[in-house]
Amino acid sequence: MNNIVTTRNLWYVYTGQKEPALKNINLKINDGDFVLIAGPTGCGKSTLALCLTGLIPHVLGGEIKGKVVVDGKDTRDFEVFQLAQSIGLVFQNAENQLCSLNVEDEVAFGPENLAQPRKEIEKRVNFALHATGLHDLRHKYTSNLSGGQKHKTVIASALSMLPKILVLDEPLAELDPVGNRELLQTLKRLNEEFGITVVLIEHKMEQVLGYTKKVILLKEGEIITNGETSEVFKDKKLGEWLGLRIPETLKLSYELIERGLLAKPAFSVEEASTSMPQMWKSKLHRPPDSISIIPREKKRNFENELIKAEGLCYVYNDGTVALRDIDLSIFPSEFVALLGGNGAGKTTLALQMAGQLKPIKGKMYIQGKDTAKLGVADLAGIVGYTFQNPDCQLFCKTVKDEIAFGPRQLGLTKEAVNDTVKYTLRTMNLEKFKDRDPHTLSRGQRMGVAVASVLAMKPKILILDEPTLGQDFNRIRSLMMLLKSLNREGLAVVTITHDVNIAAEYACRAILMDRGKIIADGDPHYVLSQENLLRSTSLEPPTAVCLSKLAGLPPMLTVSEISTAVWGVNEIQ
Repeated sequence: MNNIVTTRNLWYVYTGQKEPALKNINLKINDGDFVLIAGPTGCGKSTLALCLTGLIPHVLGGEIKGKVVVDGKDTRDFEVFQLAQSIGLVFQNAENQLCSLNVEDEVAFGPENLAQPRKEIEKRVNFALHATGLHDLRHKYTSNLSGGQKHKTVIASALSMLPKILVLDEPLAELDPVGNRELLQTLKRLNEEFGITVVLIEHKMEQVLGYTKKVILLKEGEIITNGETSEVFKDKKLGEWLGLRIPETLKLSYELIERGLLAKPAFSVEEASTSMPQMWKSKLHRPPDSISIIPREKKRNFENELIKAEGLCYVYNDGTVALRDIDLSIFPSEFVALLGGNGAGKTTLALQMAGQLKPIKGKMYIQGKDTAKLGVADLAGIVGYTFQNPDCQLFCKTVKDEIAFGPRQLGLTKEAVNDTVKYTLRTMNLEKFKDRDPHTLSRGQRMGVAVASVLAMKPKILILDEPTLGQDFNRIRSLMMLLKSLNREGLAVVTITHDVNIAAEYACRAILMDRGKIIADGDPHYVLSQENLLRSTSLEPPTAVCLSKLAGLPPMLTVSEISTAVWGVNEIQ
């Protein structure tokens, strides 16, 4: 195959920074490849994407050395709009790229700006809409699209430029599992049917490894390994060393290979389903019918409710009914996962819990106080809330000032504020960024700063809206372990997430929402094993639930639970 992307000795330093973001990058991507670029937060993935598309150096400046050649064009010698006819870029936040009122106009925007003839524009728009499955939505307002539809619209906009290469920077981050699958299937179709080279930057390896042909792994601006997916992940220590979140299926594969029960790694449940039934015919330490599940749900003291909703309803100004007759209580030391597809009402309920929205009907009480009679400031020392987009709450010039802001508003002494900032920086592993402007950090790092700024106020209830978005596995694990530690000390944690595997590993209670209603609430083993119910809400069961079902076991939430149940010891790390 021909090389369609080549970099030679590529180095890059951002303006105002001393350390290079990329170091001696040498890679070749072939025409028709489907490539995953992965690595820890801040390793240079997005910077590499910006270099490939010419936004570096033409827009962002900085110091660049070496060469980038895309479709035979040296990116230094061609303007961004010229390169866009060879390579398209889809950013993590699709909304930032939408500029037209409806889908058709959005997709036509690029060719129109190239002054293409009207018939050519129509031809390109029709191609892009059909390729992404958006032809029935061509007249829909972009503001009314779902998250997945917005991403597909941005992809269609790039396709209308007829690029040979499509680069996507964490397109799955804000989508529910069904949206993830639909988007990945769209990319697979573009790759296989239309021959478009796909370069995908993504943390969610659980979802993408079954689709990618090759993998490029980065760490601290350097390429660590580059090769076929099946070859790269033969080394089970590699993912741990790079701080990657190894898919649950792959984790179990490593264990089974070591035990001589599996010949080669499986990268998805679909792959595992062809080999796992044979594996379970081997002699097990414990027969499946002798295995019981240890419930996680904690006993509740109903006299000590932190949050109580009674008949809670909420309707937005445009008429959207977001909450319908919600009855709910949250207690100290609970770790609650609030689950549901896009538009289920999760964020609206969380904003009600934080007192930032007031009920249209019904009541919301926080520590027995009616939120309708309280201001946000009245709840500052009780409820901590982090937004899905960290930029919504970051406004100080440095990370340490961001963390200090809340404690100062609570009236702490200067010495107490300084001690709190030092402790929080250390706890959240943010010390090296303390003097940085938060907005110069990666999205995952900015999310960490937002969480730190809330934790510094020592709330009794912490509500986090999709806290793992854009985070590498080391940061996710560090954050969740910190939350579990604080949870054991009495902090109530409510986390909104699409990540059912995170909910399966850490939550002691799962609440499932759909169309503004709570449709399931209880122990995660029960809620997260309701496959039909989950899929009706655009979610999918945790990988371990699917794997345990293949094995004829009761629903297990993690691969570690499976290992403990089957072999009597937890050997999977």
